[in-house]
Amino acid sequence: MKKITMILGFVAAIVFFVGCMFKVQHWPGAGAMITFGFAVFVIGYAPLLFLDKNKLAENNLQKIFNILVLIPMILIPLSALFKIQHWPGGGVGLIVSHILLIIYIPVFFYRAFKTENPVKKLNFFNEAILLTFIEAFNFFMTFRKLW
Repeated sequence: MKKITMILGFVAAIVFFVGCMFKVQHWPGAGAMITFGFAVFVIGYAPLLFLDKNKLAENNLQKIFNILVLIPMILIPLSALFKIQHWPGGGVGLIVSHILLIIYIPVFFYRAFKTENPVKKLNFFNEAILLTFIEAFNFFMTFRKLW
């Protein structure tokens, strides 16, 4: 199942990337490729990754954490798709998903502090720091017009 998950993630990323290039060039088929790339990610890759991670979960706290990660992992691409395609609700979905991620940042740091394995601890810290920078940049880009 890990191989299928990796293949679906790769296909989703490539199709989405090519769709974005088509969109920038205003070539036909861009919307369909972007939609297909996001659909493969949301319907295929994200749930399979969740299932793979849940098999490796050692306790119920890790399973809950996996669910908390799955929600924005599905919500952000769907909201971005709605925003890119100019469908209604994209902006609201992005704001809600980023608020969820801001709430999750302390959870990432908590999990990093509680982990005994030094490699996992470093990975959790890196994820938390990267997520913090992404959210700070998103906050700046979203609300810069208010200043």
